[in-house]
Amino acid sequence: DIWVHADPENATRVFKSLAAFGAPLDDLTIEDLSIPGIVFQIGVEPSRIDILTAISGVDFNRAWDRRISIEIDGVCVNVLGREDLIANKRASGRPKDLVDADTLDPRST
Repeated sequence: DIWVHADPENATRVFKSLAAFGAPLDDLTIEDLSIPGIVFQIGVEPSRIDILTAISGVDFNRAWDRRISIEIDGVCVNVLGREDLIANKRASGRPKDLVDADTLDPRST
């Protein structure tokens, strides 16, 4: 999953990046990417990429301020901080995510 900020300026950047990547954009507009709750999927399981404009239980701006930057194969990647990841997993309500949240949350023991 890739969570992107749903605002017009960022939507334009994301759309251009997806186009440069070669993503099939026939059913997606820049405006779509500025609407919270949109999910755009590229590929098929198990190699599918989901582009999300909102996630449950977490505010983008707050999460951005608390993000963690890691390096993967020489590329800087921003990921959710632990508290926001736990909040998202709890808000999803899915059994596997609730187990993950309990595992990640030191207060759950």
